[in-house]
Amino acid sequence: MKKIWIIFSMLALFGLSSFSQLSVANKFGKDLYVGINGKEELIPNTGVKIFASIRTRNVLLDCRSVDGTVKFTVSKDVSRSGLVVVLSSDASTTVVAVNPTSVSYSVPVPVVASNDDSGSSLSSLLNGTSNSEVSYTQSTTLVTTQVANTPVSQPVITGEPVTIEYSGMRTLKIISREGQGLELIGSADSASNQSGAKNKYTIYVRKNTDLVIGVGQKKQANQAVWPYGEIRKRINAGDVVCKITDADVKMMATNENTKLKFKVDAKGYKILIETDAGDIISLGDKGTSKKVTLPIGQSYIRIAYTDASGEFHPTAFMPIHTTFEDHFIVIDQNALKKTLAISNF
Repeated sequence: MKKIWIIFSMLALFGLSSFSQLSVANKFGKDLYVGINGKEELIPNTGVKIFASIRTRNVLLDCRSVDGTVKFTVSKDVSRSGLVVVLSSDASTTVVAVNPTSVSYSVPVPVVASNDDSGSSLSSLLNGTSNSEVSYTQSTTLVTTQVANTPVSQPVITGEPVTIEYSGMRTLKIISREGQGLELIGSADSASNQSGAKNKYTIYVRKNTDLVIGVGQKKQANQAVWPYGEIRKRINAGDVVCKITDADVKMMATNENTKLKFKVDAKGYKILIETDAGDIISLGDKGTSKKVTLPIGQSYIRIAYTDASGEFHPTAFMPIHTTFEDHFIVIDQNALKKTLAISNF
């Protein structure tokens, strides 16, 4: 009898220490081919594929869109159940090399956004960089990444899954890196929000820290100007759900509007500006637009531009801060450097 109990105990320990077969869920926003160790599967958007022969703690996913316009490789920690999720934000970096190591480094901590050119600017916040940093040491994966054709070595902090539950009245688009492009649909939008099912999303974040989510408020279809707001929530070690209400959303744009003009100050550049009225404004260097209605406070406005080398940048979101005293919004090369490519807009 004692031997039988020993055998059962060993089987239980073995079962607890093993990982389930790998399942890959596609929440990227479009159909993807996903390759693992040379084996590639087509996973439809919102679909799941099982890689039955793979059981591992960490996996490297080679992903590409069906049309070939998007290609990226991302390292993922595998949950005990064997599930990994491919998100739209995973395409922001391309993994070139992975070397496990223990390193000491500084991690940027988001700060309250300002409208200056320092590292604490609004665009820096949304890009995950600021002048406020905290140093710590942990075992991590050192990844060489390539962003906009510029090689950068940086540590990748693998987050843990947290379900976002939104029960407010607004409709918000997530702008910040965690969950970028996801839509938090308010209960007032009954046509889109069926039984609250679209209010729950899983994002991957670091625990024991303040989660800062940048959001744009959606007010109409094909919106070009997005009033900006922030959600700040503490995520503790044991949290698996983060509940958000409208009281947690701090809007940085008011309900008041002003009319002002755009002025281009970028030699050789050509700018296309979209407005909520559906107008397309085309400006060259030293060009000035007609007056455009914009909200007072901080917003993102959708633009496209051709730079001095002739390269066309089809969609970018430029941060702006307007006051009643402003007469112009100047678009120069510095302003264009702060634009974001926000997915799923």
